[in-house]
Amino acid sequence: MEWDTVTIETRSIIKLKDCLTRNCRLYPLINENDKTPSWDGEVIVYNSSSRAKNNIYGTVPVQVKGSIKENLTKSKIKFSLSSSDFENYKDNGIIIFVVYMKDYDEYKIYYNALLPFDLHRLVKGIKDQKTKTIELKEFPKDNQKEVVNIFLNFVKNQKLQGGTIDDRILSLSDMSKLGIRPNKFYFDYKIDNPRDFKKMIENSSKQETYIYIKPDGFNIKIPVDKIDVIEEIIHEMPSPIEVDNKVFYENYKVITRVNEYIIIIGNSLELNMSTGKFHYDFCGTLSERIRDIKFFISLLNNEKIKIKEIELPNVIENSCSEDIQDIKKELNRLEIIKNVLVDILGVNEDLEMDELSKEDWSNLFILIKSIIYHETVSININNKQEYEVENLDNQKLVIGDLNIGNLNIKLIFVKCENNEYQIINFFSNHGIIMKVMNNKKEIVDISLYTKLKKEDFLMVSNVSYSNISESLIKMPKSETQNNLYNGLLLEMLKAYDEQEEKNIKLLNSAKEIITLLLEETKSDSLILKINKFQIIKRERKFGLDEIQELYKMKFTTENKMALIGIDILLDNFNEASFYYDKLSNEEKEEFNQYPIASLWNDNK
Repeated sequence: MEWDTVTIETRSIIKLKDCLTRNCRLYPLINENDKTPSWDGEVIVYNSSSRAKNNIYGTVPVQVKGSIKENLTKSKIKFSLSSSDFENYKDNGIIIFVVYMKDYDEYKIYYNALLPFDLHRLVKGIKDQKTKTIELKEFPKDNQKEVVNIFLNFVKNQKLQGGTIDDRILSLSDMSKLGIRPNKFYFDYKIDNPRDFKKMIENSSKQETYIYIKPDGFNIKIPVDKIDVIEEIIHEMPSPIEVDNKVFYENYKVITRVNEYIIIIGNSLELNMSTGKFHYDFCGTLSERIRDIKFFISLLNNEKIKIKEIELPNVIENSCSEDIQDIKKELNRLEIIKNVLVDILGVNEDLEMDELSKEDWSNLFILIKSIIYHETVSININNKQEYEVENLDNQKLVIGDLNIGNLNIKLIFVKCENNEYQIINFFSNHGIIMKVMNNKKEIVDISLYTKLKKEDFLMVSNVSYSNISESLIKMPKSETQNNLYNGLLLEMLKAYDEQEEKNIKLLNSAKEIITLLLEETKSDSLILKINKFQIIKRERKFGLDEIQELYKMKFTTENKMALIGIDILLDNFNEASFYYDKLSNEEKEEFNQYPIASLWNDNK
């Protein structure tokens, strides 16, 4: 069959109009043989079946193309259009229709609803191309409800996107690069029940889903992404899960798919409500695994489980009950690990267990072997420092780190025979004292904690701040010891300044140390006072009496480094620069190493 282009265009528009006029909510204004560039017309969309002027919901621009095709079996096709057409469509969007006709009666309509957001993305990627090929999908001409929904969804998003498109923000990653923080995310569907996630997923295969953000401080929604099909929706439920009145979880998750409804409890347990099947796979951190296993054992023991005060029936299959002895053994193993890491070594981070290497597991079992069973072990030590101490029968000890997954544990390794070690917690009350010679050639006792550096406070997982402070109280008093603890305090402040997420325990420990040093020395040590004030400055603004004390300190010293420090604390940065310029290069280098310099660097 041979038709000329006018006939093809006329009949394709007739076919489309025939489809659109089968309901009262759409009114096509599409002219055959229309010569308007890029557009063939528009479709008026009404809020209801009334076609009164005040009942118009919106209008949708359309472009209609026709083609003679023998094969009408495809659900999707590709079609090319002039790049300039897409540029013209950008402001209001367009629905492009392509009508394939086999003869006068057999035909299929394809469409692509391109909103302003889609067109800005598309045009941005065209560059020097004269034409652009797009994909169209089958138009649901036999389902008038879906036909109307396509136009309603288009107008709704057209209104949201009008004037809010920014070519710099066409994805979530673009938004992140520009430093824009979203206040909320939005996506919208016309469904009767907003909690009907299954219906939402079903609808996503019939209409596009646009993601909008509301930036902080703005009352507009900006489109940032588009989802073609939603495969599942994960919804967090803030309802406690209890076993015999003990709360195991503060919430749980529900996964909704087209044919499935799954409850996720913790990291390890899945209950498929659609099939009635229960699945477990213990994973996550050490504490999460212990919690999940204890909860699972409660299920196996038929204890009463409640979610939001509703008692659940027993859903565990008999086959799971056969695993209970193995599960109890795993729980015992994990609790031994927790006892060593948390109770004995004082680790304050949760061990992430999902990706532990063979070396990590080996180090873990070596720890248990030495600490629980008091056996000597052979081990590779990181960041090794070797010392001799008198109160271990002149045995050599090594201070070093042991890495296990995400943990970095500071330990003492006491050298034994055959190049093996006995492991001791570095931060325990072990009573190990080092002896050093001071500048007066006197032998004095010092604490091992004075050997800690900035990197330890940034990286080590088992720091005990209370033991560090207590050691200063218990140690034999000496000027050397006090100077070393003042140096330790400075290392703490360096670490605090480098932390992205500030650890207030670190600053509080530094405050305890400076308080003890000031009480111990019973002197007007200018350096100690400056250190006290730089801790306070990291916490809060100075009071009037504190400012007066700083000025008093300034006018009673000629020490240039002290004057720079005091002026930094007082925010007198010009005066600080004046004294800094008077320092030698060596003195400048020394001053720049002190943590007080970071308070200045932030304001230079």
